[in-house]
Amino acid sequence: MIKLIDVHGGGGRSAPSSPRVSSPTGRRQAEVMRLQKDLSELDLPPTVCLSFPHGTEDLTEFEVSLTPDEGYYAGGTFTFLFRVPESYPSDPPRVKCLTQASLGGSLNTSCQGPGACCRTQVFHPAIDREGNVDMSLLGDEWRADMSVKTVLYGLHSLFLLPDNDDALNSAAGDMLHTSRDTFEQAVHESVRTGATIEGKFYPAAKGGRTVCSRD
Repeated sequence: MIKLIDVHGGGGRSAPSSPRVSSPTGRRQAEVMRLQKDLSELDLPPTVCLSFPHGTEDLTEFEVSLTPDEGYYAGGTFTFLFRVPESYPSDPPRVKCLTQASLGGSLNTSCQGPGACCRTQVFHPAIDREGNVDMSLLGDEWRADMSVKTVLYGLHSLFLLPDNDDALNSAAGDMLHTSRDTFEQAVHESVRTGATIEGKFYPAAKGGRTVCSRD
């Protein structure tokens, strides 16, 4: 299980000894308690890291970094921003793919917190250049009995078994459909060193600003 007191925020800042949230009432209180339960019960493998860049006072926004150890994207680190709506678990978290980049010391207004970040550009059929993620369980297939853990499993599968159906990134989807060997070569190059594919540059997958610790 993940212990929130062992999760560090951005810049290595230790999270408080116990998560402090506002004192909601009624239905909102039940939703917050459900989110607390779902997060506290996470049992993360070494390839997944969760952090709260703004501290655990607000559990509704956090980052998850995935470092696949197999498949096309093995060795890359991919950071996702999770924003959990007040209607959770009736509605799914909103998920974006992020990466850290140097922006001359300025902060990209699309991101918040220490350091600078920008929308990532991962060569993946289900992730567009704005960081939007196409997973059916984040849409019509979401059910209230699903959880953050369900989304993490979905993201893992996304990198392990990419699918070209209804691709957000049409260039990646077309390449995967036409030649898996060519797709694999392109992904490997982009993940490790960065590469220009179909006239667009995809930086090396070195993840974002997520920092976490484990027992």
